Amino acid sequence: MHAGLLLLSLLAALLLFLLWIRGLYVARFAGSSRQAPRALHPAELQALRNQLRPPVPPATPPSPPAPEEHPPS
Repeated sequence: MHAGLLLLSLLAALLLFLLWIRGLYVARFAGSSRQAPRALHPAELQALRNQLRPPVPPATPPSPPAPEEHPPS
């Protein structure tokens, strides 16, 4: 009689332990993977691309090369 009650309580404790572990797993891993990533609007995507590009300096016309001065010979 006592052995059967001991076995039953051990099985109940094991079952509750496994359910607790499963709850931890679902809360940590399975809950976050169910949410599909949201697609970006084209304007948001362009804004992110602009942030990653290096700044472009304003276009200036090239200056003519300075004449080289030679010492008189």
